[in-house]
Amino acid sequence: MTTRISIGVGVLLLVSSVALGATAPLPGSLWQLQNFTVGNAANPGMISVVQLTHGDVSAWAKQEVEVDNENAIPPASQGGWNFSTPWGWGGGCSPDDCDTTGKQVQEGLITQFGKASGTCGVVNVTSFLGADGTQEQVIGASTSGAMQQQALGVGATQALVRQDGAATGYSENAADLAQNQTGHNAAGTYGESSILNVLQQASVGGKALSNASVVTDLVAGTTQQQIVY
Repeated sequence: MTTRISIGVGVLLLVSSVALGATAPLPGSLWQLQNFTVGNAANPGMISVVQLTHGDVSAWAKQEVEVDNENAIPPASQGGWNFSTPWGWGGGCSPDDCDTTGKQVQEGLITQFGKASGTCGVVNVTSFLGADGTQEQVIGASTSGAMQQQALGVGATQALVRQDGAATGYSENAADLAQNQTGHNAAGTYGESSILNVLQQASVGGKALSNASVVTDLVAGTTQQQIVY
């Protein structure tokens, strides 16, 4: 009844020469990469199995993962492009300077909850949940080119089975994922952002001499690419 899920995002392979031309990046250029993975295609990172047999019993399981990644070049204390100010610059530098700066942020909250209760019933609640995100950017020095690319994805599977008896089962998968990246050089400011909010709920219930089953699958993803020559 249960199946494993595949997350169709994966790690993006980026070649800096695509964005910056055939020659090597100029000194002062920057490259940033960050990713997070909760499980993978072969082994989802969150697995909850709640199984009840005959008798007046109940059980529940909950898992939670929080993601908080950040890359920044240069640090705000060194001046340069200041992404925390509403006007976009600070620290003693002006937008006309030739600073090459970049920032990447990944944030996410992933939760999984399963619950079952029954009286003289058989209940099976199984949940699989996985997510991953990847960011990479190359910002060339001075007026050189720039490239940004990112992907965000989540996959989830739920399977609920209830057999003879008065029993109930409930399963919930939730993922709130967001990532953004911003870069700046003398040629201008570049940015990308993506948000992925997913909620999957399933429940099953019944009285004696009835059978019920619920199977739900969910796969969602976003991809972005930007190249400035």
